[in-house]
Amino acid sequence: KLIEKLDLFLIYQFDFIIPKQYALTNKFFNFHSGSLKTNRGAHPIIRSILNGDKQTELSLHRINEKVDQGLVLGVFKVNITEDDDTSTIKSKTEKGMPMLLNLLVLFFEGKVEAEFITGGKYYKPINEEDYTINLENDSLQDMRNKIRSQKEYRGAILNYYNQIFYIKE
Repeated sequence: KLIEKLDLFLIYQFDFIIPKQYALTNKFFNFHSGSLKTNRGAHPIIRSILNGDKQTELSLHRINEKVDQGLVLGVFKVNITEDDDTSTIKSKTEKGMPMLLNLLVLFFEGKVEAEFITGGKYYKPINEEDYTINLENDSLQDMRNKIRSQKEYRGAILNYYNQIFYIKE
């Protein structure tokens, strides 16, 4: 019942999909830590590292019934270096929140135009296969990216002669 009484929702790192009836009848705005054109879906920071992206962004968009689509108010771009991991990229992107919140205010005042986003590259949630090191097929850069993407967690997985190792460095 609470959701029916509120008018504006700001969400960030929300791991659930808003039901269509609420997404279309309420003002849900989402901070997405990835490009809505190239990195839609869950775990966008991890995906940026795994993909070897050199840049990502924090996007603010009004959600609709599609995952990470809708009306984009603005983006805050950040560079990704070889030394970045999930925590440093998260910290970099969060520096854009004040600017994006200001755009939200200007949007409601009618002073900012928004762009409607459809399509874009959607990724399924990250799973163990995404960060398991394959010694036969992965390049050194792929291995490094898998390790960097999991440094803040348990570590990238290495299965070596049926022994499992978790690699963080």
